[in-house]
Amino acid sequence: MILHEQMARAKRLVKNGLYHLALDELAALITHVDTSSPADELSDLYNETGKVYLALSSVRHSIEMFAKARDASASAETHARAIVNLATAYGRIGELDTAHRYLQSLAREMPHLPARSRGHLLLNMATIHGLNGHTQAVIESIEEALRVLHGASIHDFDDVLLNNLGVAYLELGAYDAAESHLLQAMEGSGPTLHVLSTLGRVYFYQGRMQESLRCAEAALRLVWSAFVNYEKEEVARLCQLLTLMAQRAGETYLSARLAEKAQVLFGQLGMWREWAYLEGNVSSDDGASSRMPMPPGFIQQVAQFLECLDAIQSQELIDPRMSSLLDVRAHYTRLFTESLGLTDAERDRVILAARLMDYGMTALEPEVIRNPRRSPQAWEQFRQHPYVGAQMVRSLRLPPDLEPVIMDHHEHYDGSGYPAGKTGSTIHPLARILAVVDLYAQAVTRNRATHAEALACVEQARNAALDPNVADAFIAMFHAMRN
Repeated sequence: MILHEQMARAKRLVKNGLYHLALDELAALITHVDTSSPADELSDLYNETGKVYLALSSVRHSIEMFAKARDASASAETHARAIVNLATAYGRIGELDTAHRYLQSLAREMPHLPARSRGHLLLNMATIHGLNGHTQAVIESIEEALRVLHGASIHDFDDVLLNNLGVAYLELGAYDAAESHLLQAMEGSGPTLHVLSTLGRVYFYQGRMQESLRCAEAALRLVWSAFVNYEKEEVARLCQLLTLMAQRAGETYLSARLAEKAQVLFGQLGMWREWAYLEGNVSSDDGASSRMPMPPGFIQQVAQFLECLDAIQSQELIDPRMSSLLDVRAHYTRLFTESLGLTDAERDRVILAARLMDYGMTALEPEVIRNPRRSPQAWEQFRQHPYVGAQMVRSLRLPPDLEPVIMDHHEHYDGSGYPAGKTGSTIHPLARILAVVDLYAQAVTRNRATHAEALACVEQARNAALDPNVADAFIAMFHAMRN
C-alpha cells in the first residue's frame, strides 16, 4: 500500500512537470523498495523513472530503467508499456533498427493487449516507420490505431494521429487526403503551429498561394508560444514552410538561412529524411518567372523570426550543457509563473526572457566565459553581459518591456549583484522571479544537483541573491504539489 501511495504521488509530480522532485522521490523508492513487491508494481516504478529521465533528455538512463521495467513486468500490459517506451528511447538517439525490432517483437502480442496499449504501440510503430522513410507503413499503422482506439471509444490521440496522417499523405503527394486529415486535426486541437505549417506546405505544392500565405501568417502569430517552449519539430516544420515562401518571393538568402535552420533542428531530432529533403530541394534561385511577391510586412516578420531563432540557438554554443539549461529554465519558469497567477502576457514575457537571458554572453570571448575571474578586466566584461544582452535583444524588435527583465536578471536582492548593483524592489519584479528559477536550473543541470540540493541552494540565497518572498513562493510550489 505504501508503494502504491508513493507511486501515485510521484506520478502526480510527473504529470505536473516537477521532474526533478519526482526523480528524487522515485530514486528513494528504488533504493528502499522491497523486491518482493508485486512484479507489476516494480515494473511501474522503473517505467515511471524512465519516463522522467526521457523528459530530461537523459536517454541512456531512461533505457536502463525501461529495460528493468520490461524484466520486472508480469502482465502483458506492463510488458507492452515497457517495450514501447524502450523503442521510443532508442528512436530518440537514432537507433532505429533497435527500436523497430522491439516494436516488431511486441506486435505478435497485439491481440492480447488492451485497446489503449495497442493504439500506443501502433502510434509508435508509425513514428519509427516515418523515421525510416516507410510512408505507406506509417499510414497503415495510423489508420489501424484509429480503428482500434475508436472501437474502444478512446479519442486521446486523435489530433496527433490525424496530423501525422496529414504529414504522411503530403509526403506521398496525396494533397487532398493530406488537407482533409489536417483540417480534421485542426477541428480537434485548434490551429496549432505543426498543423498550420504542414497545411501551408500542402497549399503551396498545390499552387494555392494565398491560402499558403494565410497559414504562414497564422503560424507566425503562434510561433512565440513555440519559442517559449522551444518545440523543435514545430519550429523546424515552420522553417520548412517559410523556406518555400521566401524562395517563391525571390528572397534567396532568407530562404537559404531558413532551410539551414530547419536542417539543424531536424538533425538534432534525428529526422534525417527531412534533413536530406531540404538538402536536395532548396534551390538558390526559383526562377524569376515563378516568383510571387509577398507583402512587405510578412517578409519582415519572417526575418524577425529568423533573428530570434539565431539568438536562441547561438546561446547553445556557449557550453555543452547550455541547451539543457535553457530547456529546464524555461520549463520551471512556466510552472512557477502559472503558480503565481501571472497574466498570460507577463508569463510569456518572463519565459521568453528565460530563453534569451544569456544572449549577451555570446558577445564575450570564450576565455572570459570559461573563467570570468581570470583578471579584473575579464570580470568587468562578464559583469556587463546582462546589459549587452538587453541591447542585443532590442535589435530583435521584441516588446521593449523584455529588456529590463534581461538587464536585471543578475541583480541581487542585497545589492551584491551586477551590472548596476540594484537592491530589493528596485530590481524588476519579473527579473526577481527569473533569478530564483535560474539558480535552481543551474544547480540541477550544470552542477547535476538533486532536487533537494537545488532547493537548499534557493533557501540559502534568501535575502542575499534572492527576494525572500519570491524564493519562498518557489519552494512552496514544490511543497504544495508534493503534498
